[in-house]
Amino acid sequence: MMRGWALAERGEAETGVIVLRQGLALQREITSEIALPQFLSMQAEALGKADKPREGLAVLSEALSTAERNGNYYYDAEVHRLKGEMLLCENAPEAEACFHRSIEISRRQNARLLGLRATVSLSRLWLKQAKKVEAHRMLSEVYGWFVEGFDAADLKEARSLLDATS
Repeated sequence: MMRGWALAERGEAETGVIVLRQGLALQREITSEIALPQFLSMQAEALGKADKPREGLAVLSEALSTAERNGNYYYDAEVHRLKGEMLLCENAPEAEACFHRSIEISRRQNARLLGLRATVSLSRLWLKQAKKVEAHRMLSEVYGWFVEGFDAADLKEARSLLDATS
């Protein structure tokens, strides 16, 4: 699973999707669904990178139903964020609601990094909608939660977006 995700991240999305599908098949064989929503999210993210957002949305729907069935919601914030990203690829207006839902879940779970990711996604959308002030205000608040790790990719991206909105 991690190899497939890494391939997609470094630009080999089609190969990454194939490897992720193989990994998911193995995961299903051992009948472990504990991490399935996370693994499905990784596959959906790779599908998005391969310009297959519609397939990604179907995979994310499975991730949400798996979490519901098992009562295992630890990755729901990221699933909703990714759903928003896929909907943006389809120009669907529901994308913003997905980002808000992700932020809400991450706050309830005290999942700060997932909250940062969702806020970055929402801020990017708001920039396109000429809501620069709102984007900066919200992102500044969330970025302020962090006191270390500023060389991490997510925090670097947030910092860059903050600079673009100031």
